[in-house]
Amino acid sequence: TPTGYVVRPVIAHVPKAMEYQPDQNEVASIFHLPMEFLLDDKNEHQLEPISYEGRLYRIYEYRYDGHRIWGLTARILNKIARIARKNKKLQKRSKPR
Repeated sequence: TPTGYVVRPVIAHVPKAMEYQPDQNEVASIFHLPMEFLLDDKNEHQLEPISYEGRLYRIYEYRYDGHRIWGLTARILNKIARIARKNKKLQKRSKPR
């Protein structure tokens, strides 16, 4: 992160029946975000870049079902979406016709 924290996102399939226990100091709410929503670049909003210690950083935001996703979470989701879109395009190209 720009502030020096190291974050390692983990992608996993989690059973819906699982009971979550969010840390109220860290998490406002827990909800499921469909991958189809994330892959649709129309749902991605780029805000004004911010400057931090002389560098400009792109700021992303997603709005889903009354939730605002921003900050590092949006940045991570944006990276995941870009990788998934790129892989999807590569798969389409490599299919035999």
